[in-house]
Amino acid sequence: MPHRDWPPPGPPGLLAARAIPCPVDGGVLPVHVLHFDWERFAAHSADSAIAYPPPIARSVPRRRAEFFFGRLAAAEAMRAAGWAAQPVAIGPQREPLWPPGVVGAISHSAGLAASCVSAARRLQGVGIDIEQALSADAAAEVEDEVLTCAERQLLRSVDQLPHGLRLALAFSAKESIYKGLFGTVGRYFGFEAVAIEALDVRAARLCFSVRQPLGQAWPQGRNGTVHFRLLDHDTVLTVFGWQR
Repeated sequence: MPHRDWPPPGPPGLLAARAIPCPVDGGVLPVHVLHFDWERFAAHSADSAIAYPPPIARSVPRRRAEFFFGRLAAAEAMRAAGWAAQPVAIGPQREPLWPPGVVGAISHSAGLAASCVSAARRLQGVGIDIEQALSADAAAEVEDEVLTCAERQLLRSVDQLPHGLRLALAFSAKESIYKGLFGTVGRYFGFEAVAIEALDVRAARLCFSVRQPLGQAWPQGRNGTVHFRLLDHDTVLTVFGWQR
C-alpha cells in the first residue's frame, strides 16, 4: 500500500492511506483505506481526537484502535467528498449513524480500516467490508452457515482465486449487502436472504438476487451487484452501492 502523508500532526500508528475508486450503481465511489499499527497507536492515544462511546472506551486497546481508524477513515471520506468532518455515532445495532444527507459505511480488519460516503440523493445505501482469506476451519464454517449448496458449487467452479479467498469474498459480499441495505430494511436479516448467482473474477464483481423480501425497494427477485478489489494476495475489499 503506497504511503501518503496525513495532514499534520499524523495520528500515531497510521502507516499509509489511499483512496481506491470502486464501481457502484451509477458511477464510481472512492473507498478510503488506512493501514495502521494498533500497538503503536495504543501506546500514544491517551488524548484521542475522536471521542469513544462508552462501550468502546471500556474495550481492549485493539478495539479502540479499530474504532479510531475507522472513524478517521470516515472523516477523510467526508472531507474528500466536500463535507466537514462530523462525529459518526453508533446505532442500536452497532451501525454507523451518518449526518443528514449522507450515506456511508465503515469496515476494519487486521490493521486495515476503510470508509466510503455518498450523498443520499445519489445513492440509497452503501456497504463495504474487508476480509482475509479463510483458514480451513473457518472456511468449513462459512460453507455450512453462510452459503447454500448452489453457492458452494458456484465458488468451486471458479479457480482463479484460492479457495479460502473465494469464501472470504463471498462472506464479505454478503456483509456489504447487509450494511448497504440495513438503513432501508431497518432490521436484521440473515445470509440466506440473498444468494450469489455469479462471480466474475476478471471483472471483479459478484451478482446476487434477493431470496426473501427486504422492503419495497428490494422485493424478492431483484438483482444487484457487488464489486471487489484485492488489497493484497489474501485480503479482499467488497463494495456495494445502490440506487432506487
